[in-house]
Amino acid sequence: MKLPVVGWRQVGKVLASLGYGVGRQRGDHMLFVKKGCKSIPVQRVKELSPGNIKSIIRSTGLTKEEFIEILQGL
Repeated sequence: MKLPVVGWRQVGKVLASLGYGVGRQRGDHMLFVKKGCKSIPVQRVKELSPGNIKSIIRSTGLTKEEFIEILQGL
């Protein structure tokens, strides 16, 4: 399944649904944090690159299909 084109707000909503919150912002990056998990930096751009999306998916421990399913449920 191909990754959809998503922006930082959509990724932020997915991370929020997984229990992540905004730790801090600096410049055009936001750091999403969750106790006991690795922090996830997200660049604030209209369209995230496929490589960035894959990195975020790996950091959350989700599969690509699970990420897309959560994204479609928002």
